[in-house]
Order: sequence, then structure tokens, then C-alpha cells
Amino acid sequence: MIMLLRRLLRPELAVAAFSFVLPDLVDKPLWVLGVFTDGRNIGHTLFTTFLVALAFSLKKRVYGLVAVCGGMAHLLSDRSALVPWFYPFKTYDFPNVDWHGVLTWRCLASTLLQGAVVAIVVSVAVLLILSVSSWVRERRTPRATGASQSGGSADMEQ
Repeated sequence: MIMLLRRLLRPELAVAAFSFVLPDLVDKPLWVLGVFTDGRNIGHTLFTTFLVALAFSLKKRVYGLVAVCGGMAHLLSDRSALVPWFYPFKTYDFPNVDWHGVLTWRCLASTLLQGAVVAIVVSVAVLLILSVSSWVRERRTPRATGASQSGGSADMEQ
């Protein structure tokens, strides 16, 4: 149980959670400030998701993989409305949405809670897959015996 907790309480969870909420952290303030007419814009794109993943993968490759999972989970969870997947490479007709009726504390809390759950589930799945693959790789790699570690067999000592 302790080993499982150690595996789950890793920086990968923070990367997944950050990359999950990042699209809203980028787009919602710009929407409220009137820069965009909708709360889904440049932060809700594949371009931004992969840029964030690339930045995290420069630190550690697994961080990039987890960042892609978190970002894609966010984009897929927003698919009930317009998601500008290929913006800025493709133009979209963004709706003009009044944020006063949408951004309430209750709505925000609900969205953040749902997002955290999705990010954690995705991250745990990725970590479990990585752990199992690492365990399988260790089992498949032959371990060195005492004789081969010392450099030879008894015949070579004569």
C-alpha cells in the first residue's frame, strides 16, 4: 500500500492537473477581459496542448506524456461545445457568449472538481501503465550471476 501511495504521489500528478486546467487558465481570463468573445480559444487547441507537452518533456519525457494526457482530457471533456482544435491554423466562428451567466462560483467549483477527477484518473492510468511496463522490462532482463560479475569462470583462474 505504501509503494502504491509513493507511486501515486509523484510530480506527474501535478503536471497532469496543471495541463488539465491550463486551457481555462489561459482562455477564461482573456474572455472576461473582452479579448475573446468565447471562453474557448487559443488555450483550447491541439497546438497549445502539444507546446505544453513539449515544454514538460524537456524536463522529463514522462512529464510530456502526462501533459498530453491532461490537455487532451480537458479538450475531450469540453467537446459538448465548440473546441477550436486547429486554431490558429484554421478559422472558427466563435460564438459571442456573455460570461456573467456562465462563470459562477458553483459552476467554477463543479468544473474544477470534475477536471481534477479526470486528470487524476488519467494520470493514475498512465502511471500504472508505466509501472507495469517497467516491471515487465525488469523481469525480462536477465540478471547477472556472481560468476559473470567477477569476470569469468573457474577455468580462467588457472
